[in-house]
Amino acid sequence: DGNPVIGATYNEDTRTLTIPISELKHDESIKISFKAKVDVDDSLFDDDNHYTIKNNGLIDTYTTNTVTTLVTGEDSNLQVSKLVKVKGSETEPSASVDTEEDTTVQYTINLANNGGSQTSEFKIKDVIPNGVTYIDGTVKATSTDTNAVLTPSYENGILAVKASRLGKGKTITITFEATVDRLADDVYSKEISNIATIDESIQSEPAIVNVKKAHLKYSK
Repeated sequence: DGNPVIGATYNEDTRTLTIPISELKHDESIKISFKAKVDVDDSLFDDDNHYTIKNNGLIDTYTTNTVTTLVTGEDSNLQVSKLVKVKGSETEPSASVDTEEDTTVQYTINLANNGGSQTSEFKIKDVIPNGVTYIDGTVKATSTDTNAVLTPSYENGILAVKASRLGKGKTITITFEATVDRLADDVYSKEISNIATIDESIQSEPAIVNVKKAHLKYSK
């Protein structure tokens, strides 16, 4: 009748659920259901986000349950960093770069889940700062979590990537390009700072572009 079973017990040490049944007559049946949290390393899930649990408690029989959603733990730990380099240079991305106006820079956002469980859905945002112009169509987002769905978007000066999840120990890498704008006539150098945020709460250290005039002219 859907009511809780009186006298049901669970032994934590043996991981055994015991349900007392006083009587079961011929042609009668009992349906038993209970809830359990899936508590396994999400790397064990297959490409379709399925994990198979087999119960061999009964002789010569087993049941297979397919889990399509994993309960997100509260101990996920997202970390984010922001780097930059001049496009085409052989140097690795770093926290700051020196360049001239009218050049193209490539930003890199690195995320890692260093916690004990996978995350739920979250969004990475990057407000493109004054002094650089985002180059449409250059954003690329990849993840070591094959089950993570990444959806980039750009609107009103904000580059965003929505991530459906990020498994424990997995990473996301986002790159995009921007053109360094020309400086005003009376400005000879400028520092352009740019950060990335996760759900408005986790923030990277800034990636800094130090810009100088492409050609300085002197007259006597």
